[in-house]
Amino acid sequence: MFRFLERFFHKPQCGRPAAHRPVWTRLHLEQLEGRLVPNASRVLDAAGNLTLFVVRTDGSLTRYDPSGATVLFANSVTWVQGYRDPTGQLGFNVVFDHSRWVAYDATGSHDMGSNPQSLASVSTAFDPSGQQVLDVVQFDPHVATSRWIQYDAAGAHPMDAGLTFPGSQEIARSASTAIDPAGRRFSEYVLDAVVFFPGGQNVHGRWYEFGPSGNASRGDGVLSVVPTLDATGALAYDVVHEGGVWVYYDAQGAHFMGINVA
Repeated sequence: MFRFLERFFHKPQCGRPAAHRPVWTRLHLEQLEGRLVPNASRVLDAAGNLTLFVVRTDGSLTRYDPSGATVLFANSVTWVQGYRDPTGQLGFNVVFDHSRWVAYDATGSHDMGSNPQSLASVSTAFDPSGQQVLDVVQFDPHVATSRWIQYDAAGAHPMDAGLTFPGSQEIARSASTAIDPAGRRFSEYVLDAVVFFPGGQNVHGRWYEFGPSGNASRGDGVLSVVPTLDATGALAYDVVHEGGVWVYYDAQGAHFMGINVA
């Protein structure tokens, strides 16, 4: 099931970047209304320039940077996550059709494999020593549900929120990690769940943060969360709430990015 990850850690396969026609516009999100944003991710390069990746419900992926906006793909994208590598170069992970993972970096595109049953999200982070942390959420036939596995130099680590009531089931939606300059990991996990206890409960889009202080629930009704570090090295988040409300949270507070923005 996870065999394609061995290629990622040992000998990734490089390919030619997927062809697309850049479409340049001004960096002005309000021009692009009408399509829900299920996923957004931002990253700063070594010079502090912001790049923003936005996936929409029509499957398009747009990159915003100081030069303007480029439509990278017109359809089929279901997840994106941007990151900065140890050399300061930008890269980004793309999931197509909930099944195929392609990593893009300064050297081109790398077909990392697929899970035809469901690949929900893939995210990359690097600690201060350059060691990689990889979060993968995909369907696991052994437990008949989507699971979050975190990979690092120590191996593979199955992760969950610890819902221990008998008969309870977690269905992972996405997971992504940011690592601060001190090497502390902050992993953001979104799940659906059926929890069995007196009265019962169905959970939709519950956001958990796994950090140095433990695991904490941050709220319900979330589609996706992608953490990042701001220009000061502080933790920040791009959160898309159910209903299409996209909010960027940092130390200064909540910043409304749009509703049904496209």
